[in-house]
Formats: sequence, C-alpha cells, structure tokens
Amino acid sequence: MNEKREYLYHFNPGHDMALANGHATFIPPLAVQQMQRDLSLLPIWYATDKGTVLSEDIFAMDFIAKLSSVSPAFKSRDIRAICPTALPQIFQSSDSIWDIQPCVQMVLPIF
Repeated sequence: MNEKREYLYHFNPGHDMALANGHATFIPPLAVQQMQRDLSLLPIWYATDKGTVLSEDIFAMDFIAKLSSVSPAFKSRDIRAICPTALPQIFQSSDSIWDIQPCVQMVLPIF
C-alpha cells in the first residue's frame, strides 16, 4: 500500500506553558500569544519539501512567495501556509496521512 504523507508544522509556545500549568482552562499570557502569532512562520526554515505551515498571518503566502523569488534554494522546496480555520476542509478533502510537527524545541545554555 502506497500512502501519501504530508507534514503540517505549527509553532505553538503556549502548549508548553499549558502543560506546565496543568489546568484545563489555561490561557497563555498575551505576550506568549503575540509571540505565537509573530513567529508562526518560523517552521518554514526547517519544514520538509512540500510542507504546510499553520499560520494566522494573512500575508504568510505573500512572504513565502517573496522569499521564493529571492532564494532559489527555498523556491525548490514548495512550502505553503494555511490558516487554522482551513484545516477541517483540507483534512476532509485530502487522501493523505497528515503528520503534525510541533516546533522543534531548542535548549539554550544559561549563563
């Protein structure tokens, strides 16, 4: 059986805070929510070819198109951005198996 697999990347720093908090009704601080919106396209730098990045930024696809026009290496990767509200429709219309890829955690040394 030949399965088609697609990758969905999501930058979600509020998730770690929610896990640490332990309450079912946790809402991340406004600064964390803003960081999540501002850095939603961070995964484009490590996403696989034909990857999909989840972003609420309405200019995400414009940014990716501009980046592709100035960087031949990036253009060949064919990465797209979608809005979270489009997920149900994309999942239902796709015959792919979707792998959700959260943002890679980076450990920084403490000085």
